[in-house]
This record gives sequence, C-alpha cells and structure tokens, in this order.
Amino acid sequence: MHTSFKTEKLKRDMFRYARKIVRAWDIITALLCATLIGALAPSDVWGKAAAELVTFFGIQAAAVIPAMIFAAGLLRPDAITLGEARRYQEALRAQMVFWITLLVLDFVTAAAIIIGKSIDWTISLPSIYIFPALDLSRWLSGFIAFVSALAILRTIPFLRGIFSLLELQGRLTENVIMKRNIDAARGVTETEQGFKAPEGYGKISTRH
Repeated sequence: MHTSFKTEKLKRDMFRYARKIVRAWDIITALLCATLIGALAPSDVWGKAAAELVTFFGIQAAAVIPAMIFAAGLLRPDAITLGEARRYQEALRAQMVFWITLLVLDFVTAAAIIIGKSIDWTISLPSIYIFPALDLSRWLSGFIAFVSALAILRTIPFLRGIFSLLELQGRLTENVIMKRNIDAARGVTETEQGFKAPEGYGKISTRH
C-alpha cells in the first residue's frame, strides 16, 4: 500500500515536471539557439541583418500595444455575470503579462542589436589584478540570439491570444444581444399583462 502510494506520487510529479517542460519549450529552444550561435557563429553574425532585425522587432512591438489596449477595455458589466467577470479578468491578466513580456523582449532585442552594432560587435572586460582580460563578444552574440529567438517563438502564442480575444468579444456580444432580446420580450409580456380594459370598453351603445 505504501509502495503503491509512492509510485502514484512519483507519476504525478513526473507528469507535472513534463508539463512544465512542454510549457517552457520556447525558452529551451531559445537557449539552444543561443548556445549554438554563441559557440559556433562569429561575433559579428548579426551585422548584415541588424537594420532588418530592428525593424522587425519594432513592428512586432507596434502590434502588441494595440492588442493590450483592446484587451484592457474588453470586459463589459452588462454582458457577463460576477463569476464570469472574475474568471475572464484573471485570464486577461495572464494574457497581459505575457504581452508585456513580449514587448520587453522586443525592446531588449532591438537595444542589444543597436548597442552591438555601435561597438562593432566587440566587447571585453579589462584585466583586473590577477584576472585576465575577458572577451564577451560571443556572449553578446549569444544573448542577442536568445532574446530574438524567444521573441520570434512567442509570436505564435501572441497570435493565438488575438484569436482568443476575438472569440471572447463575439461571446460577450452574443450575451448582450440575448439579454437585450430577453428584456424586450419581458417588457412586451408585462405590457400585455398590465393592460386592463375599462368597464364597457368595446361595447356599442344603442342609446340615441
């Protein structure tokens, strides 16, 4: 019995760790790209495409900001219940944190490329006492590879987030329309039930 409990707990832990690894696939892939480029590619590998990369990440950042503004004003109190509002707010907060991270990645990548180009892709630490000079050029190249790969890979979840917002917007719109139709039907019913004909209404008088 005790052994069976340990086995089940081990399976649950392994499943949880595997799920975390799957969720971090973009970070693992970006680290792999950074390691390969930092170790094998020359330090000025980004030089020829620097302008194009900065433009690309600038466009990506410009696309993220309107999505954040749209998500911030999406929820409407007349379309959802209190429980739905809390649940949607939590989901939108997580989505907003993801987009802010992507925006920071775009800015950091563009800044790193601009700085690298301005120093001719060469950076080193001078010797201090017994420590020799340290060339950090490949570290800079690897860092640019990491943040740029992570920003590019997170474009896929970003597009999924846009489609999820469109789906939520459609659902909220349907709720508003359904509520409006129900209120209109209820108002018609109350009007019909509330009307009471006065005494003698509709009778034809025979008096002259």
